[in-house]
Amino acid sequence: MRVVIQLLICFICSQLALAQEPFTGVVTKVIDGDSLQITVNGKKIETRLYGIDSPEYDQDSSKGAKKFVVNQVSGKQVTVYPQYKDSYGRLVAIISLKGKSLNYELVASGYAWVYPRYCKKAICSSWEEAQKKARKKRLGLWSEKKPVPPWRWKRMKRQ
Repeated sequence: MRVVIQLLICFICSQLALAQEPFTGVVTKVIDGDSLQITVNGKKIETRLYGIDSPEYDQDSSKGAKKFVVNQVSGKQVTVYPQYKDSYGRLVAIISLKGKSLNYELVASGYAWVYPRYCKKAICSSWEEAQKKARKKRLGLWSEKKPVPPWRWKRMKRQ
């Protein structure tokens, strides 16, 4: 029994290690501005973009964020850099197309906020700089009078 448990632990650890390796897939569906479906070898993987948050469906700029993502990656092969699985079982990742981070591009174009609660890696500082520039230029959601980050929007709707 002890050997079986040790083998099981080794198997689980090896799978976790593999899960962190970058892979490629095709974006087969854009769910919203920060969620995609990526197909790899016939398997559909719901993927949430790491470290950012785009407007919710009922917020201003949500359609613009989704359209931006559709134009950037829909039907295209991307490289996925897994970070972790969220509480809904979705893969949370940095998505790259031709060496450019979709996460960064969304922020730089004004279609997403850097999400300070979850964006903890060194790369987040460059995303925060891009956000400041987008805000200064009033791009995307920053063209609104008082854009509300989605995490606050959800809290306000619950109250």
